[in-house]
Amino acid sequence: MKKNGRPKSYTAPYYPHQVEATPELEYLENMHKEKGYFIYHKLLEMASKTYMHVIPYESDYDIQTLRFYVKMEYELVDDCIEYLVHRDFIDKELFNEGKIWIPYLIRELSGLYSNRRHDPPQKVGKDIITTRRNPQLVSELDSEIDSKVVNSTTTDDLKSKYPNIDIDVSLKKLSVKNPNYNDDDVIRWLDSDLKNGYNIKQPEIIQSKTGMFKFICTKCEKTDWVQSKSGYRDNCSICGGEIEPVYIEVNTKVA
Repeated sequence: MKKNGRPKSYTAPYYPHQVEATPELEYLENMHKEKGYFIYHKLLEMASKTYMHVIPYESDYDIQTLRFYVKMEYELVDDCIEYLVHRDFIDKELFNEGKIWIPYLIRELSGLYSNRRHDPPQKVGKDIITTRRNPQLVSELDSEIDSKVVNSTTTDDLKSKYPNIDIDVSLKKLSVKNPNYNDDDVIRWLDSDLKNGYNIKQPEIIQSKTGMFKFICTKCEKTDWVQSKSGYRDNCSICGGEIEPVYIEVNTKVA
């Protein structure tokens, strides 16, 4: 059934660039000069045009997508993000859930949403919701994607047609690159994924009964647990080596 009226938008074509710098921007400029300034504003830029202003930051693909977008040294990008999380400029609770959410940006976009005559997305618990009559969780992005993949194609159709592609991850990336994509754009995008081996479904990580994630050190081969997937960015506490997820294999029992 066709809905009347223009659908509400939860992306922004711009964000206000204030003359007075935030303390976080001043710190990054002092520490990293123009690179710190650039990374700070690229994060705000990406969050502005991403649906619901939430940058996915959970899988390796999510992290790489952001790094490629910023186009700076990966270690420097990661260091700036870590500082902004420490300052709660990036919401700590949502960051641990694999989402970059910047409350400062939402406040700065209040004028834009006022002109649109509807409220911006809001944080409720560990999720982001719209404040329309039937609130939508950002974690339920499938339903938003279904409305954008017009008429004949739904995410269920796409998952059947492209069983080896992580449709949710792929379409989130498409929405960053082209927020106004249509049905044909989706098919071209997924065909490219299939041809080039992009956004392939990843195996599930072994989780404990308490929800922790298993890792193995690539250097000393120690196995242990991290509280959240963001813990995979840390190094081994024994030898300092890099740690990697341990994935579920057939007939594997979870501790």
